[in-house]
Amino acid sequence: GQDIWAYDAGEYVDFDMETQMFSHNIVVIRTENPDEKIKITSLERACGNPSYAGKIHLQKTDKGILIINEVDIEAYVAGVIPSEMPVGWGIEALKSQAVCARTFAKRSLSSQFMEYPANVDDTVASQVYNNQLACSESIRATKETEGLVLKNKNGLVQTYYFSTSCGHTSAPEDVWYNGEDNKEETSVMKFISDESVSMDLSQEDIFRAFIDR
Repeated sequence: GQDIWAYDAGEYVDFDMETQMFSHNIVVIRTENPDEKIKITSLERACGNPSYAGKIHLQKTDKGILIINEVDIEAYVAGVIPSEMPVGWGIEALKSQAVCARTFAKRSLSSQFMEYPANVDDTVASQVYNNQLACSESIRATKETEGLVLKNKNGLVQTYYFSTSCGHTSAPEDVWYNGEDNKEETSVMKFISDESVSMDLSQEDIFRAFIDR
């Protein structure tokens, strides 16, 4: 059987594992209006108490209540962008981030994150999600790239990215190594690198000039 409770918009509801709500070990929360969001006041992010689109699944575990957000992938991408990239970087940069985030998410749909009944988590272990709420810039970048992903002959590519670079990175084969004597023939990631750069970056003044140029 299924028990259903209804609450008014904006009403605070406390979920305790010992209440009748958890008689089936799992509670699913959704809004009647699909455009509304669910705020979780027990969580604290850079944006404060985060609000989530879609559904929230609360599942009893030995360690407490597991919170899972079931969300449309485009809404998810809009929530990843501002959490992974400053929105002031410009729309084209945000659109690139949107394509990478969407590709990463779609690759993850075929797998499970650790032992949890979910595909990704909301940290750098997957992609940071909803640390900063979706905004007009991230929503625009998501809409203007809707459905776009990166593929090669093997399907969706691995679109890992990093947050910080001084403009010069290692060759892909030096970063992604398969553990065997021969390195992978093709890389899963493209790095921007200028092989003509020859500087002694151990010197403070040279290093400063390099990152300021």
